[in-house]
Amino acid sequence: MLIFVYLFTNSLFLAKYLSRLTDLYPHLIIPYLIILLTLFSFSEKINKRFSTRFLYLSISFATSLLLFLLMHQFNPRDFRIGRYPALLEWLTRFLRGIFPYGGPTRPSGFPFLFLLALPFYLLGDLGVLQIFGFLLFAFILSSKEGRFFSLLLLILSPSFLFEVITRSELFTNMTLVLGYLLLFQKKELAIKKRYSFLYGLLGGLLLATRGIVLFSYLLFFPSHFKGEEKKGIIFLSGLALAFLAVNLPFFLWDADSFIRNGPFSIQTGYLPSLLLPIFFLSALILGLNWKKEKEPYGIIALFLFLIVFLAFLLVIIESGFYPALWGSQFDISYFIFPLPFLLYAISDKKIFNHPFPLPA
Repeated sequence: MLIFVYLFTNSLFLAKYLSRLTDLYPHLIIPYLIILLTLFSFSEKINKRFSTRFLYLSISFATSLLLFLLMHQFNPRDFRIGRYPALLEWLTRFLRGIFPYGGPTRPSGFPFLFLLALPFYLLGDLGVLQIFGFLLFAFILSSKEGRFFSLLLLILSPSFLFEVITRSELFTNMTLVLGYLLLFQKKELAIKKRYSFLYGLLGGLLLATRGIVLFSYLLFFPSHFKGEEKKGIIFLSGLALAFLAVNLPFFLWDADSFIRNGPFSIQTGYLPSLLLPIFFLSALILGLNWKKEKEPYGIIALFLFLIVFLAFLLVIIESGFYPALWGSQFDISYFIFPLPFLLYAISDKKIFNHPFPLPA
């Protein structure tokens, strides 16, 4: 199932953006899929061939340089998407003392997303944020047996390459969330013993980037705090406090604009209000029934994909397939949300025998 999600997502990107170059784009997608399926069949041999960590890290660093050069062959203003202009506009307005929401690009992220990009803005190149995200993901993968093949799939992903050349931040955003969950998994005992509140604060900051992060938390944390409700409440207190501390100053700055033009109104508008509690409860139930000994990243990837796919499907039903994919009715870049979790799950060689693990 994870392999299907990867192939489906990248086929959408090829269909949308190759169609602007040639009418023969369907004939180019088929060879791409055949090449990928062939690579999947040789994944174990590929990982063995590039098994040394030094070689893996060297290739990762060299690729980051190539991605940086590729990125600078394109002007992000030439693409009809809003994230780079939104980052630029939000940070420019903020640093000038102007309320950052409500401008022409209608930034939809929560404030901490833009604050994460602030160091790169001050460096003069917001695109470096995405290169940072690539290197962070490569480092996260470095301890996995199937690291090289997953990295190769990332490099061969049109959705990711499009993120790079448009200087977007979706992949980096979700990679930070993945790294946060992995750190908890690795240091769980120490965190629960001394740092539950502090770790909750860090999680609250990441939640204050995009609302969809909440679903990864619901799928991950309930099983880890099951039977330890007191520690879970301490963790949740830190999470809520950090989320409120980031958003409250902007609400107090201009409550009317923050409510009408801010992230709550824009992000909740992607799905009908009835579906949000359904997704919330479904994720919570899955999270409570998940065995914490099992890695949850595959199911997180599938759940995030389902959310985006359903939003895409609703736009198709309302506006038609052509406006949804080739028009401006839906931003297919949101399909990148599951990608870091998906590739991390695929880096476990057992995933090919159990591509859709469900809680026992």
